[in-house]
Amino acid sequence: MKSHNILKKTIIFILMSGLVVIFIAPFIYALYNSLLPTHLVNTLVSPKNFTLSSYALLMNDYPIVRWFLNTFIVTAVCVVGNVIISTMAGYALARFEFPGKNLIFMIVIFVSGLQVLFLYSNRNIFLQSLQ
Repeated sequence: MKSHNILKKTIIFILMSGLVVIFIAPFIYALYNSLLPTHLVNTLVSPKNFTLSSYALLMNDYPIVRWFLNTFIVTAVCVVGNVIISTMAGYALARFEFPGKNLIFMIVIFVSGLQVLFLYSNRNIFLQSLQ
């Protein structure tokens, strides 16, 4: 029984290690290509060809700091607003008895599912516009 348990743990460890490699490989590939000069992108070269010129170009020619600040502001406002409204709605639905409570709860659950649907449909529309 003990050898069966060790075998099971070994198989799970090997599978999880494979998943780690699969999920981390695109990030390593992107980092590798970001360190190469433009004419060497998607080629296998030695580390002596690595350069930070792409990062310098990004910082000098594009307002990336402003983009990060805008993203941070929009995300913070959305998260704080969502936490406040969801907390108040959850408290009201959990503590108070009122007519239509179950209907409101079902509407909240339904709308939560719709958000994912709208997110995917907007993403598909955007990706089709790129072609």
